Amino acid sequence: MKKILLILPLLLISLYSKNLTSTINSEIYLLPSQANIAKDEILDLIKNSNDEIIIAIYNFSYKKLQKELIKAAKRGVNVTIILDEEKNSKNKKFSKTLKNNSIIVKIPKEKMHLKLALFDQKYAILGSANWTKESFSENIEFILKTDEKKIIFKIRNELLKL
Repeated sequence: MKKILLILPLLLISLYSKNLTSTINSEIYLLPSQANIAKDEILDLIKNSNDEIIIAIYNFSYKKLQKELIKAAKRGVNVTIILDEEKNSKNKKFSKTLKNNSIIVKIPKEKMHLKLALFDQKYAILGSANWTKESFSENIEFILKTDEKKIIFKIRNELLKL
């Protein structure tokens, strides 16, 4: 009995300390100076996703990212992209290409001005940048990558409502 009384507090301390030491990893990229790093990070997240990618983006015309998303869909990743109705109407060919390659495209009736993506419910990318060449090469923007579970969970739940 004495051994159990000695071991139990140590076990509880051990379990509690694991929660204290779990870390949240976040990176911020400033564009255009860190555009290549940010773009490579997004491409890596797409390439390494196995189950689900959900993207809500106001303006999306970056072909390199589009091609990688198509590859992900072809290897069985469930890819959903939520686009703004007005922006999409100006670039229907782009969304048609996505749809023709097994990517779910959603267009809410409300103005959709989000710029974020979720990868396998493990990582979130959010910021001010649209996924266009101009946003990565000309504009002053920021992109944040995080693995904070509460943020990912909340974003995913809201996106699934759209």
